[in-house]
Order: sequence, then C-alpha cells, then structure tokens
Amino acid sequence: MLTVAKFERLAGRRQSPAARDARRSPFQTDSVRAKGRLKERVLLYAKTAVLGILLGAFAVLAVLVYRMVSSSPYFVVKTVNVTGVRMLNPEQVRKIAGTGLTGNVFTRDLERIAALIEQNPWVESVSVRVKLPDIVEVAVKERMPVAAVELNGKAWLVDEKGYLIEEAGRVRPQLVINGLKTRAAAGTRIADPRLFDAYRAASLFKLDTVFGDMPVAVDVGRIDKTAVRTAGGLIVKFGPDQEQWEEKFMEYLAVRGVASDFAPGFAGFDLSFKNQVVATLNGGGKNEKRNESQGVI
Repeated sequence: MLTVAKFERLAGRRQSPAARDARRSPFQTDSVRAKGRLKERVLLYAKTAVLGILLGAFAVLAVLVYRMVSSSPYFVVKTVNVTGVRMLNPEQVRKIAGTGLTGNVFTRDLERIAALIEQNPWVESVSVRVKLPDIVEVAVKERMPVAAVELNGKAWLVDEKGYLIEEAGRVRPQLVINGLKTRAAAGTRIADPRLFDAYRAASLFKLDTVFGDMPVAVDVGRIDKTAVRTAGGLIVKFGPDQEQWEEKFMEYLAVRGVASDFAPGFAGFDLSFKNQVVATLNGGGKNEKRNESQGVI
C-alpha cells in the first residue's frame, strides 16, 4: 500500500522537466544562470586572447618578412624604364630622379620620385611604378608647345594651358603671340586671359576650308582689337565682342570670296564693325564690303 510520501515521490519523477524547474527554488535558478554567464565570459576572454596572440604573431612575421625583402639584393633596382619622352632624353629623367631610384624597390618613395621629375618644365605629369623584382617604370607625359609667346624681347614656348616651357630654339611653333606683358620663367603659368583670346582667334581659321590661310601671328596688345596675321600676309582683326567672332569670321570668308571682283588685292579685313566687314586695300585705302545677306555688297 502506497503511502502519501511515496506517491508524491513517484508523481515527481513523472513530471516534465519544465514542471520540475517551476518547483525549484528561485535562488537555485539565479545561481545556475550566473554560472552560465560566467562560463560565457570566460570563453569570450579566451577567444579574444587567442585572437590577440595570432594577430601579434602575424605582425611580428610581417615585420620580419619586410626586413628580409627590403635588405635582399634580389630586389635592388637594376633597371629604370622611361617612356613617353620626345623632347626630354631618358637619361635626363633618370638624372632628375637621382638617388630616388636607387636601392631596394620596397624602400623607394615613388610619390617623391614623381614630384622630382614633374619639376622639369617639359613634364606635365608622370607616373612611377615598380615591376618586381628589380624594375622601376617611369611614364612621362610631356607638355606640347602650341605657340611661341614674345616676352621681354624673347620667344618662349607655351602649351595650351598657358605654361611656359623654355625659350624657343629647339622648337619653333608656327604661331607667335605678342602683346602680353608678364614675368617670363620656365614652369610658370600665364594667367592673362588675352593669351587664351589669342588661342581662340587662331582656332577660328580651322573653319577656313576654302582658302586654307592659316594664322602665323596674333597680336593682343590692344584691348579693343585682336589682330591675326595669316600665312598669306593678310591681317584679320576681331572686335571685343567674342560672342560674335565665329559669325564675323564666316562673313569674312564670304567677303573674301568676292573681294577679287572689286579690287586687285587686299591687305586685311577688319571684323570689329557691326554688320559689316571692312577690307583694307594693299595701297592703304579702304573699301567697305557688306554681307550679301543684307542686300548690299
């Protein structure tokens, strides 16, 4: 015969784990949870310590490897390839770089090397890169002179951005620009906007597909007029309103096409007047020609 105590023990054994946990003391439950959290923290600290040790080992290994390769003669620079130079001699580029290109490829300051080379007025930009194990490649982009600028009695080569390169001598551009007053020094940039006015005036002659008379000189000494002398000996003058330059140039081409019917020869054309093109005769007189579209020649 089962006693009450035995019956309760048997019933407790058949209860689910959740029911048994519900009957446990709250003090016992908090203790179990605290032990679980402590175990998790210990495990986390252990993982962090192991990770720190691994990272430290990798750092030491990286330092050792760097010291080994940076001192190895296998990686000492033996060849310097220079490309992209026409006016500069490759040996000049190597000399500009100087000691910056000597030694181990891993210890070179490539940005400093590029900066040294870019100090040459002929150099617009340069890139320097290493080709393992022992080659340094230098790619140079040289400035392209588009004109010669007369400054203080000397002709200087100038590129499309206005940078002075050197005194004209080795190179003689077809276009000469005068009338500017600025300090002349290799590597400096001309900030005077009239230089770029001269560029624009000269570029208009690319529209001349009939006569093919190209500009050889541009005078920007006067504020109110920009005068272009062509290979054919004509003087073409533009007014201050640059928005009208292209339209006036097309009028000039039309007038020049019929000018020979009225006079044997012209010294130049003045495009600075409104609604008309003034043609100057070789003898110094003036013969005013108007665009046919306006009904008067």
